[in-house]
Amino acid sequence: MRDAALGTGWDGWVDLCNQVPRLAATASMGMVLGAAAPSRVTVVHAIDDPPFPIAGARTVVRDAAAVYDALGAGDRPCLVEVTGGHGLHAHMRTAAASALAQGLGLPAPGAEAPVVLLASPYAVTHDIARADPPLAQTHVREPARLPGEALAANVDTNAVIVAIARARAEQLRHGREPSLAQLTALVAPHVAPAGVRGVVTNHVVLAEGFGQRLTLDVAAGVTLDAVFLLPSEWSDATPGVLIALDERGKAGALASAGVASARARGWAVLAPDLRGTGESAAGEFELATAAWLLDRDLLASRVDDVLALVQWLSERYSTGQQINARRIAVWGPEAFGLVALLAAALDERIAGAASGPFAESLEELLVESPAITPMAFPFAALETFDLADLTRLGLPRRLHVVGPRGDAAAVVGSLLDALEASA
Repeated sequence: MRDAALGTGWDGWVDLCNQVPRLAATASMGMVLGAAAPSRVTVVHAIDDPPFPIAGARTVVRDAAAVYDALGAGDRPCLVEVTGGHGLHAHMRTAAASALAQGLGLPAPGAEAPVVLLASPYAVTHDIARADPPLAQTHVREPARLPGEALAANVDTNAVIVAIARARAEQLRHGREPSLAQLTALVAPHVAPAGVRGVVTNHVVLAEGFGQRLTLDVAAGVTLDAVFLLPSEWSDATPGVLIALDERGKAGALASAGVASARARGWAVLAPDLRGTGESAAGEFELATAAWLLDRDLLASRVDDVLALVQWLSERYSTGQQINARRIAVWGPEAFGLVALLAAALDERIAGAASGPFAESLEELLVESPAITPMAFPFAALETFDLADLTRLGLPRRLHVVGPRGDAAAVVGSLLDALEASA
């Protein structure tokens, strides 16, 4: 990074991924790396990388090692030097995967499947370019080629990493028996103790019952939109309420077969836009990444949203006349089923929850090209729990886990039937 900042070996430009505001004024790169102590850290660096000379990597790791030594963890930092130039080429990937497996106490992974790359559309690429004009990187590509095009077709290249993840998951499976305190520490819910402010912004008569448009202040600076569907008639037998979650927000939830099933049974339905969904929608990958960088895990934040909704339902002035607060259920398909289960495990005011169609174990999500939101991969999840653990922690309440072949209407119907039978 030091050499890149000075332009060494580059053609008058630097890689912007290195430009962290005021980083150099805060600490050297060795000190930044040393901040990871006592965690094991391996730096893999190519010995013929003009933009990032090997001497710089050796200096950074040596400085970090001094910090580790001071903390009694001198064996934890490591520099692995590989042949080749700039980029995540085969030598780099093999060394990095091997270091990861070793750090987890696993055998070295197998070799990657061979991948044939297209010839570069640039005559001189940045991994071999030098500052001298005759060897400068070529900035004009062949007109028939797309920028960055390297493969003739999409190729799954995560097989080695997925194999490591599956082996680690198998290790974690044995002897894991999390407590509610451990789950709470992982998710760290923090619903505002002062309560949740909800405002009805519209109230309309529907063909079957009433609909309310809501705005709910669930945390400092966080306001959720929601739709609340209520029955048309009131009686002493007040209905339960289903909190229906969906990646598309309230519109997706209200259009689902699960909500149709609940409405057919006379249940009220609360369909929210959890943060980052519906009218606050953003790209899930970018949203999850930004949340991690801000130390606000997206899954935990959305669990917080659900707990705030439960609090609002419990404290709402007309709840006793309109709904049965002792029969609050939460349902979500796919990864939002994980949100539902976690919320139910953490809050006893939720009478039951169901996930599905989703998965029967988080291990099923460890595939080469996951289509599911990155929210479903929180840090240290499988080190703490799997879905079956959530159902155990929720006892004696009903927490249903349904695999990918489940049907939304049947999932919700089965949950509500169980809650009605136990009432």
